[in-house]
Amino acid sequence: MQEAVHRASGVVNVLLDYSRPRPLHLTNEDIHSVIENSLTLVRHQLNKQRVKVVREFDTTLPSLLLDRARIEHVFVNLFSMRCRRCRPAALSPFGLSLPPQASATMMLRLE
Repeated sequence: MQEAVHRASGVVNVLLDYSRPRPLHLTNEDIHSVIENSLTLVRHQLNKQRVKVVREFDTTLPSLLLDRARIEHVFVNLFSMRCRRCRPAALSPFGLSLPPQASATMMLRLE
């Protein structure tokens, strides 16, 4: 129970951080870590929509100079938008409705 409260508190703090205007804060960051943290923030939404995330990361990518909080926000928005488009009851490109037990896949490839 304490672990769940700690996780929820961390998510709330990250979300509150997104809502505060602040100057650009550039640091060298591992993009894989940024993406994984962003996925953690949308995990419930992904699970609810039965979206499977497939990761294909190039482990040789160097650190990038970026504002971690802002880039995480960008990824959270992208993943959330993609998740909304993966609704199992949505129409497929062929005009066929997918059954409720169907799942969708979101591919992440970094090269």
